[in-house]
Amino acid sequence: YDDTNLYLAYRVADDSPFVNAGGDFPLLFKTGDAVDMMLNTDVNADAKREKSGAGDLRLLFAPLNGKPVAVVYQKVAAGGPAAPFKFTSPTGTEDYERVAIVENAQVAVKREADGYVLEAAVPLSSIGWLPASGKEYSIDFGVLYSDAGGARTVLRSYWANKNTSITGDIPTESRIEPKYLGRVVVK
Repeated sequence: YDDTNLYLAYRVADDSPFVNAGGDFPLLFKTGDAVDMMLNTDVNADAKREKSGAGDLRLLFAPLNGKPVAVVYQKVAAGGPAAPFKFTSPTGTEDYERVAIVENAQVAVKREADGYVLEAAVPLSSIGWLPASGKEYSIDFGVLYSDAGGARTVLRSYWANKNTSITGDIPTESRIEPKYLGRVVVK
């Protein structure tokens, strides 16, 4: 990160690189390939809490209509105007105060024979985060893998969260679970 942006880079091994047939941006985590970052921006939040809330966000990067986009999911709309969304199934509902495309994010993807590289610059102001050097934050990094045609997500793999076997329930797959995030110190 620097004074204005959060920078992310992913190198992903994938037989069908960066394919996502979804046309509904809030649901791109259900419809194919994507990369993911979950973060709690509040250094005072209980890292072991069950429910997400203020400070919790998710950044999902996926192709939408032929171009890569960044989608932000916030339980509490801290980084921009409210854009409420409910993820519902027979198992329950997950409410977000903000689910939106980060219009000023810069996302570049290079497809390769055996995968892809994604690089992104996301303005800190668009996600409501001011990283503090020396502070510890809860975070996780993930990759969502599609079927061969990019029609649905068939595997979720994360650095810290190993509780990711469910790929058939929208609220569960939308959920930010603080207790499963890893911890990093910002330098």
